[in-house]
Amino acid sequence: MLHAALDAYDCHFQGRFIFDNEKDINEAKSMGITDLNKKYELNEIVKGDSLFCASGITSSEVLNGIIIEEDKFIVKL
Repeated sequence: MLHAALDAYDCHFQGRFIFDNEKDINEAKSMGITDLNKKYELNEIVKGDSLFCASGITSSEVLNGIIIEEDKFIVKL
């Protein structure tokens, strides 16, 4: 969910969808995408409010890593 992260940090983004096959094109059309070559702005991809949360696999100066306790995976923000 890169788009949600960019939106949460008030970043700028433009991009186009890349379709590898007819199935992907049909799926896009079923979701209302009619212009397959359009360049989209971030606010056209992310609608409404977005929330982004990240965790590292291992701890670093930037992010806490995942703690494994028995059958639980714990992330401390």
